[in-house]
Parts: sequence; C-alpha cells; structure tokens
Amino acid sequence: VNWDGRGKFLLKHMAGNRSWLLFGVLATLAVLSCARGLHGAQKDASGTWVNWDGRQKCSPHSILQPKSEVEILDSVQTAISQKIPIKAAGDGHSFSPIVLTEGILLDLVQFNQILGATDNTVTVQAGTRIHDINAFLAARGRALANLGAISMQSIAGATQTNTHGTGPTGGLATLIIEVRVLLANATIVVANATHNSDLFHAIRVGMGALGLLLTLTLETVPLWTMERIAAPMLLEDLMSQLPALRKQYERLQWYWTPYTQNATLLLRVNTSAPITTGCWSGASSLPLTPPPAGWAAWPAGTKACVDASYRTLTAPADDATLYTEMEMMVGAENDVSVIRDFISFQESVKSMHDPRWSLFTGVRYVEPDSIWLSPFYNRSTAVVSMIVLGTANRTAANDEISMYDHGLQRLAFERYQGRPHPGKNNFFTASDMSKVYPRFQDFVNLRKQVDPHGLFSNQYLQTLLED
Repeated sequence: VNWDGRGKFLLKHMAGNRSWLLFGVLATLAVLSCARGLHGAQKDASGTWVNWDGRQKCSPHSILQPKSEVEILDSVQTAISQKIPIKAAGDGHSFSPIVLTEGILLDLVQFNQILGATDNTVTVQAGTRIHDINAFLAARGRALANLGAISMQSIAGATQTNTHGTGPTGGLATLIIEVRVLLANATIVVANATHNSDLFHAIRVGMGALGLLLTLTLETVPLWTMERIAAPMLLEDLMSQLPALRKQYERLQWYWTPYTQNATLLLRVNTSAPITTGCWSGASSLPLTPPPAGWAAWPAGTKACVDASYRTLTAPADDATLYTEMEMMVGAENDVSVIRDFISFQESVKSMHDPRWSLFTGVRYVEPDSIWLSPFYNRSTAVVSMIVLGTANRTAANDEISMYDHGLQRLAFERYQGRPHPGKNNFFTASDMSKVYPRFQDFVNLRKQVDPHGLFSNQYLQTLLED
C-alpha cells in the first residue's frame, strides 16, 4: 500500500543490479470494487459494529443513525436515563478501540450537511466526510491547508484524533476555529479561542471523551496547485541527504520496505504548471520541478503528477488492501535516530517475521500546536508509521502486528518521549500519557467536570486517561 493510501501496484525499475520497489495508484474503479464498499465500518446481521480493518468490534445496546441535532440530543437523554454510555462513530478508520461501546453507538453517516461558508471558513456537521468538504471548497476556489492520506473519514473523527498530513501545518484539528458541543448534561455549548477556551483547547483533540461534536467551523485557504513527486532512492542515501532535503522542501515524507534498501522520497511542490491528467487518473509523467540541489537529475523511475492541492494530498477512494497501522510521534530532530533504532529492532526480530504479511515504514512531519492532548503539542514532530498489510479480505495476524508495534512504541517512548496517535494501534496507559503530555492532568480534570459519570467513556479511554 502506498503512503497516500491509494492502493498498490508493483513496479520494478532496474538500475544496474538494483531493483526499485515503488508504490502507486490503483485505478479508482478497482478500489471501489473492494468487497467492503464505500464505507469503512461495517454492521453485521447480529448488530455487531466492526471497524475498517476488522480488528475492532463491539455489540452495542443499539446502533442509531441520527440525521439531526434533535435526534442526537434524544439519544443522549436516553443514555442518561438508562445509565448506559454513548459513543459516536465516523467512517471506522481508527485502528484503536476508541469508539467501542456496549451502550448506544451513534453512526454519524447521515449527520453530514455542509451548513455554510464565508470567505475563509466552512461550517459542517460532525459526520461530514472530508472528501465532501474538499469538493465543496474546490468548487468555490478554496481548500483545507493540509490533509491526511485518505479523505473518507468524518471530519469529527479525523480531528478528534488529530489526523495529519505532512508539511508546514499542524494536524487537521488546528484548522478548527469553533465547535458546538453536546455535553454529558445534555446542554449544547459553543467553544472557541475566546469563549470556553479551556474546552476549546482540549476538545479539538478530545478523543470523544469530553462531549459529542455537533458542528465544526474550519479555516480555509485559497485552492492551489502542487506537483506530487515520488522518487526511488536507496534508504541509506535518502537518510544521509535528509537534512538538506528537509531544508529545501516543506512538504516532504519518505518511506521504505523493511528488510530492503528500497525507499521512496515523496514531495509535494507548489507550482503554476497546468493540470493535465491530474493525480487521480493513475497516470504519471516526469517531474516538471527541477531536481534537488546537488542532484544532476531525478533518479530513474521518478513519477510525478500535477493537480489541485487536495488531489495531491489525498486518495480518491479507499485502500484495496486491509492493513493495521501504528504511529509514534517524536521530536523532528530525532527523525533519523529513531528510524535507525527501529531498523535495528526490525532486524532483531527478522527471523520471526511471517513473509505472508508485507511491511511498510514511513515518516511524515507536522508542526507544533497548543492543543492539550495533541500528539504534536509544543513540538515539531516526526511521525513514524508502522504498517502491517493483510489482504483484500483480512488483516494481518495479530502476532505480527503486535511484534512490530510493541517494538516501535517501546523504543520511541523510552528513548525519545514518543507520543501515540490515539486513533491508531497503541498500548499506552494513563501513566505513560502523563509522562509525555504536559497538559495531561488539565485534560483529566476538565473531563471530570464535563463528564463526571463517564457518559462518553469506554475501556480504551479509561486505560488512557484514568489511573
């Protein structure tokens, strides 16, 4: 699976005796033919809710699909009267058990209206899919300043875990300038930087623990054009040149196939070049952007496309291959060090690797923010991703996933004060969280005020937030 979540294909480019392993884009129709359909989460005949990769499951008291705030408020009042918890789910793309509940589960797929826009903002309901926001804004010459690899998620789900891209911005939660929230006492409040400011600084990455987001107002920017460039490199060459490359390119990420030297440098460069085939067609060409300083030319096999910003940042459809992902966030200055440590760990467990499952490791970069439990709080961050791929019909074996994810978390946390992505696989406890989040106790105290009886809680949140 490629780093942008656009399916996979294998292209071997021979350079002397070296084989380059590249990843790219499947045709959209092939991805849409995947048996899972357009939505990530599933509900089976027994009433069991299942997330996208099939590893997180629950059997709620009831699964509801509200269309209005009135219906959501009715559901909360029912949960209060029956003394059962209530959670909300978006598209089910979180790999952690963040939405699992035995109480009421709100599937927000129909709570998805775009309510309006100004010259530099857009206001949407919590279940609105990111791809719908992108299309709405593009038609008006606007865009979100950054995006994650896919756009099927609901905007509330993506921001509650601070889904992110790479480049000169924070995560998606930093785009929020105001929210309307339904609290555990069944009241609706507005929070922004000047009104209910503590709630605002906490709930933008609230993990669903503080209340139900109803509407979000997001900052927008003018739509722009970028060239997306994927250049194959040897891993050691890439890491040795990384400091210079990061100084030259503000939207840079890189990845490699573990147990090989096959790496890819992925860039997105602002351009005024015309859009021809775009980035969603599967077509590619040679880069129009000059090669990096000191390079005579782009490496053989480099692929590029030019498109509107959101089309270079996200995929047009869901992934064709099921996978499970962990991300650990460390200081950006430690990017190469943590990767060398992780490579050493990967080598130490190589004999236990099951070759049925393909592996992927990548790095992205995110700017600091001031959100209390954001993984990027007050720190320029390198995001280390570990992906274990399954097949089109099943995720990889739990032992394989656990082996690599435990290894990454342990070394990133113990050596680099690593923080978890709360929507992805992790094994953190409240004790761990308190060591790497300076505002952890402030968040815990606020949670006790706004949800004293744990209406929005579940076992995962108890593990992360309670002693």
